[in-house]
Amino acid sequence: MINFQNRQDMGASSVILCSILIMLTTLIYELTVKVPSSVSLANGRIQSKKKLQHEIAFTKTEAKALELKVKGKLWTGNADRITAAILSKTTLMAKQYSLGLTAFRPQKPQTLEGVMELPYSIIVTGTFPSVQKAARQLEESGNRLALRSIQLASSDAASSSVSATLNISAFVELKEAPSEPKTGVKKR
Repeated sequence: MINFQNRQDMGASSVILCSILIMLTTLIYELTVKVPSSVSLANGRIQSKKKLQHEIAFTKTEAKALELKVKGKLWTGNADRITAAILSKTTLMAKQYSLGLTAFRPQKPQTLEGVMELPYSIIVTGTFPSVQKAARQLEESGNRLALRSIQLASSDAASSSVSATLNISAFVELKEAPSEPKTGVKKR
């Protein structure tokens, strides 16, 4: 029994009292909390399945929209034709903004996942506002070029002329190489 009068029984009485309180709390919890029915569990699964299907459909729609957006920025053709077209664009741009086209240097192409990057380094000289306008024109979406970096340096202290190195990239979608026909012969 519970006896707090005797010092020897106080520890055991405290443990018994705590156990009774825990059992009462558990009983009250069991009586008041509703048990989910199988119908509500099934409804929850259906709702989560519908939510996942909606998210999948939304993701597919977004992926298609991004794919179309990316396709509009990709170049077609071989690297030599693309380089010639970009050189022509940059020459016209330099004339339009009264810039001196000092150098146009194709860099080593890099193969990325599904695309090939054709990087170029362009060096122009002219006034700062003209260089800024030319850089903005390169970034326009119709040019299908990515302006990666700009490095500016003052040409001389006496004039407002600057020298700018513009690093740009063009991207070409890689076509799948046709697979070799299978023969019964193993290569060694």
